[in-house]
Amino acid sequence: MNHWVLVPVKGGNPRLSPENEDLRQVISEQNAELERLDNSRENRVKKAQLYLDLGDNYEIIGERDKALNCYKESLILSRELNEIIIIAKAYQRMGNIKADMFLFPTAIAYYEKAITISERIFNDELLGELFCGLGGIYHRIGANDRAIEYFNKSAEKANLIKDTKTIIKDYNQLGVMHAEKGDFKNALYFWELALDRLRIIDDQRTKAKVLNNIGMLYYDKGEYEKAIERFEELKRLGEKAQIKDAEGRALVNGAHAYIKLGQIGKAQEYNQKGEELFKKLNDINMLIGVKLNVALVYSTKKNWDKSIAVFNEIFDDLKDIYAPYIHGIMHYEFGMVLKNMGKREEARIQLNESLESFEEAWAVYYVNKVEEELAKI
Repeated sequence: MNHWVLVPVKGGNPRLSPENEDLRQVISEQNAELERLDNSRENRVKKAQLYLDLGDNYEIIGERDKALNCYKESLILSRELNEIIIIAKAYQRMGNIKADMFLFPTAIAYYEKAITISERIFNDELLGELFCGLGGIYHRIGANDRAIEYFNKSAEKANLIKDTKTIIKDYNQLGVMHAEKGDFKNALYFWELALDRLRIIDDQRTKAKVLNNIGMLYYDKGEYEKAIERFEELKRLGEKAQIKDAEGRALVNGAHAYIKLGQIGKAQEYNQKGEELFKKLNDINMLIGVKLNVALVYSTKKNWDKSIAVFNEIFDDLKDIYAPYIHGIMHYEFGMVLKNMGKREEARIQLNESLESFEEAWAVYYVNKVEEELAKI
């Protein structure tokens, strides 16, 4: 439920950052320690765990093949030693890598092996983590009902062991998935539960995410006043807690809602402040959201040429970015502008582009919404 989360095409070199250079030193030390450890049972157990840790570090610096090899070595050792928890964790990590490689059936199979092992030893903490991870994989492939099933299981385990942070994470994710289905009642239910649990722990960043999600939910429902109430709350939180991206998100998303209410002056004020903030943060994703608001303001004023010009800029910005949901939003909004201009055939083309993007993103609510609009043309 966040219009401005983009997934850039892979590029750059993560190995060049100072943090990763530090990790390379850690990796070197871990490899040296593996060489030093003898073959006593105690040290072989240490090796199994060390291979897991080493694999995690290789994964962070982007050396996936080396990470996978480390996890396999850990799995071999832990099987020989019958170290059940390490076996389960090795399968979990291998599942994560396979998911990142888009090999989802293999990823699911690894997770299911880890879950079977963890159920046998009644490890509720690990089980909750595995349910959460498997739910995330099902969400990525659009199997929302299965994803909801596993996030509910994760929340049950988190409640059992009183893991408040995980409970909040699960409730937030359950809200996202119900919202994607267009089940706003259940989405709001889980987000309100998350806000209630956030009174227990001081996690302002997570609270900001939940408030933004609720604001976007009300926006999608067409209840723009309620959306603005949440965005104003988010803005105050961002200012007080010095969370600049949350403050900026409140400004940009709030501007979007103000446009729908016809409060153009307020929308422009908020959008300009959001633009200034995100330029300082160098957040390309949110700056695309700023441009959308500019295009919609022009269309509200019936300055069609300028609106179309800004949309063309947006699509130029997006051409090298893989983000089906965001492409869907932009094509949908452009289609609606063209429809208001009376350009029905051009609007139909944009809405069909939008439909294709939303189907790829498994955004069921928006798929239905676009289909309804297409039926009216």
